[in-house]
Amino acid sequence: MSVRVFAALVLSALSFGLQAETLNESYAFALLGEPKYATDFSHYDYVNPAAPKGGDVRMAAIGTYDNFNRYASRGVPGERTDALYDSLFTTSDDEIGSYYPLIAESARFPADMHWVELDINARARFHDGSPITAADVAFTFNKFMTEGVPQFRVAYKGIKVKAISRLTVRIEFPQPDKDKLLGLFGLPCCRRVSGKIIS
Repeated sequence: MSVRVFAALVLSALSFGLQAETLNESYAFALLGEPKYATDFSHYDYVNPAAPKGGDVRMAAIGTYDNFNRYASRGVPGERTDALYDSLFTTSDDEIGSYYPLIAESARFPADMHWVELDINARARFHDGSPITAADVAFTFNKFMTEGVPQFRVAYKGIKVKAISRLTVRIEFPQPDKDKLLGLFGLPCCRRVSGKIIS
C-alpha cells in the first residue's frame, strides 16, 4: 500500500467521524417559549399605525448634563440621549424577554452559542440616510471597549466583534454566555467617520 493511499484512508476515516456544526437561524429570540410576532409583522399589537402625527413631547429631568455622548466615560449625559441611537435588536412591551431585529435582520449560531453571526438589515440607516454596515457595529463595540465606560469593558471582556462582510458581523465569546449575547443585542450603533463616533 502506498503512502498516499494510506494517508487518504486515514484522512477519510477521520473526516467520517467529524460532523458539520449544526447552526440555528432565527430572526427573533424569546427567553420564554416562542416569540409572539412572526417575521413579517408590521407593528406591535399595542401600536396604532394610524395614530395622528405631530405635536410636542416634554420630559422632565432632575439635574443638568454636560455631554450628549451617553457612552463617554466622562461627563453627565443628557436625559434620554439613548434615544438618539438604534440598537441591533429591540424588545416588545407586551412580552417578557423577547428580542426582535431592529438594525439586525437575522442571526446564525451553534447550539452552544459560543459565537453568533448577525446579518444587518440592508435598509437600516443612520439619521442622515447613510447605510449602517457591519463595520459600524464592530467599530462601536471596539470603541466602547477601548474608550467607553469601565462597566462595559468589564462586562464584555474577552468578546471579539468583527465585520466579516459588508452586512454580516460575527461575535465570538470566550465561553458561551447567553446573558452577554442578549446584552449585546441592545448594543447601539454609532457611525464611524475617521475613527470617531459621530452622533
